[in-house]
Amino acid sequence: MVRRLVGYGRYDTAKQLAHLNGLYKVCRLYFNRFLPVTKLIKTEHPSSPVKKIYDAPNTPYQRVLDSHDVSDEVKAKLRREHLKLDVVTLKRQLEQLLAELKPTKQW
Repeated sequence: MVRRLVGYGRYDTAKQLAHLNGLYKVCRLYFNRFLPVTKLIKTEHPSSPVKKIYDAPNTPYQRVLDSHDVSDEVKAKLRREHLKLDVVTLKRQLEQLLAELKPTKQW
């Protein structure tokens, strides 16, 4: 996900590092809270071709809330944090940070 987001340029200055850290913070919130993904449940290959079976698309945030292994306190904290987020604002911040990031050297 990181390389798809920022590419393969070289980022080696302190300013670029700070910029990347800000970008990753926004990216983490946006992708984990608002973008659904599918998980591979099983792979069947009784004959060719291989058949892959996926579950329903869900966000990583929703998967945590659905998990029985996570305590209710942690789930409550995540819900409170989630209520403060706005998907449109996060997307705009992500696009702005990406536009401002310039590599020192392109490969």
